[in-house]
Amino acid sequence: MRLTGRPELLKFARMAGGRLGDGVRALAAELEAAAWSNNADVRKAFPSSDLSGRRLTVPFDGDHCAVIAISYEKGVALVEYAGSCAGLAKLRAKKSDGRA
Repeated sequence: MRLTGRPELLKFARMAGGRLGDGVRALAAELEAAAWSNNADVRKAFPSSDLSGRRLTVPFDGDHCAVIAISYEKGVALVEYAGSCAGLAKLRAKKSDGRA
């Protein structure tokens, strides 16, 4: 897959540092190496992650995650969010309120 938003993901990796940063960089490498054609392929690669439609939420630990939008037709994985799970919840709440 072509990874779009890699800078956001790597910025988060630098900020997170240590073990978490290594996991974020590993996710970027895995996304770039992927050749998914459907949701079943994604579920096989990330069985413990949440896949809703074409949005993959990958947990790094109990407090941090990344949200990746997938376009199988274009072969693109787009980083929509990388950061704290609390920050993601706030962002989703704003969107549902129409504030974002």
